Amino acid sequence: MRCWLVLAAIPLLAAYAAAAGPYDSLLKVVPPTANTLVLINSEAIFKSPAAQALEWSKKFAERFRAGATSIPPDSKQIVIAGSTNTRSFTRDWQVALAAVPQVPNPAAVASREGGTVDEINGRFAALSPHQVYFTTISEKETATWYPANRQLLAHWIRNLKAARERETPVLSPYLQQVANGAGNEASMVISLDLTDAFDYAGIRSWLEDSRTLVTNAGVNRDGLAKMISQMRGIALSVNVTDKLEGTLRADFSVDAAIHKTVLKDLLLEAFEDEGMSLGDLGTWEATFEGKSMVLKGSFDPTMMGRLLTPFEFPQEEEGSSASKPGEKPSAEATKKYFKAVLACIEEVRAMKDKKDYVKTATWHENYARKINQISVRNVDPEAVKFANGTAARLRAIADSLKGVPVDVKALQSGAYAITSFGGGGGWGGRWGWRGRWGGGGFPPMLDTNVPQTNAAISKVVADSKKTRDDIWSQIENTTVETKQSLNLKYGGGF
Repeated sequence: MRCWLVLAAIPLLAAYAAAAGPYDSLLKVVPPTANTLVLINSEAIFKSPAAQALEWSKKFAERFRAGATSIPPDSKQIVIAGSTNTRSFTRDWQVALAAVPQVPNPAAVASREGGTVDEINGRFAALSPHQVYFTTISEKETATWYPANRQLLAHWIRNLKAARERETPVLSPYLQQVANGAGNEASMVISLDLTDAFDYAGIRSWLEDSRTLVTNAGVNRDGLAKMISQMRGIALSVNVTDKLEGTLRADFSVDAAIHKTVLKDLLLEAFEDEGMSLGDLGTWEATFEGKSMVLKGSFDPTMMGRLLTPFEFPQEEEGSSASKPGEKPSAEATKKYFKAVLACIEEVRAMKDKKDYVKTATWHENYARKINQISVRNVDPEAVKFANGTAARLRAIADSLKGVPVDVKALQSGAYAITSFGGGGGWGGRWGWRGRWGGGGFPPMLDTNVPQTNAAISKVVADSKKTRDDIWSQIENTTVETKQSLNLKYGGGF
């Protein structure tokens, strides 16, 4: 269900209280139409025991040099804001703002990205081939815009001076509430304002087909649909020390505890439906605080990079040519490209044995797309062939995994749960009529095939595992072969 999509991709906030200190300067220039906000205290994250043990700083810098990310590795604080279409969950626009020791030269950025330098309202901006603008806010603050809408960027630059002179940011009430509570507490905060985003009829229709409600026939679906359609937003904070601790909030306009028996399971079901992943939420404890449902638990440290995947900027438009006319492949460009592809393979490999097949299919598709979007300018055709083959194999794995839910949904459609009252049988027992009609005074009994259905689903998942393992073996073999070939061709370095 689309209404919950970003829950899987959104790390947000545990408590709303203090001023947003470290992010104040960057928040002032966030456009007021933003409904998505990500706050990252990268300086604090890289100093954490977990980051140092796993060499996050080194790996992030390598990804940046390889072209696998557009965010500078020396950023101290990062604010990513955007306008998300809450019907399709696509980005209308997104801007990444970063506090850095010193902004890079626009010409150097253009050279790194293989783009051009433009002057917009008296400010230089580098335009990359993957439709991203790089510009500056001040001598120690950068901005990255996507997509490359020159008119929109020009309007933002024109109002930049006035925005920086504001005493406070101009954010939606919900995002401002989130920003006020970020302060120095959470290492990473991501939020989505869902005010007025969902229609009652759409939510009510989804609830009719909900697997969670199969065995919860007594739930007031009308009241539940009304509550979900009036969501205020989603919030999750991630605190990084020697481990990752998360707090996920779903904020409503009424008392959330009214539907506490099904709300967490509905959220997890929505994650599965959308193929999104946010750690082991099923093990997180759910509590209810007034109008909010709050889940708390731990993240696997390998989740850190994947939490931000939905907010990454594209690296190249798919289908772009390997080089411009007259240009030849270079060892440097090929090495950079090959390392970026290997980084993607390493990240998605960590997900390949996850049991949540729908989520895993989405991650394989995401990384296939990322590989196809890495710039191939001046890259050796052999490296490009390897990358395209790898992306195709990742999509094949995703197709295999997506083939599972098709069968699963067919199985699930036959699931039933019937509550019988009275002395075993009769009209009242079979059709679940309530006690005063079923009579007999005996305890209610549940007739269901859900356990058998779950067993059948598990078999469908297991039957296709060998195919996916074989494809991963192909990826590993072609990686070794391509690396050896490129090392021979360019004298090492791969």
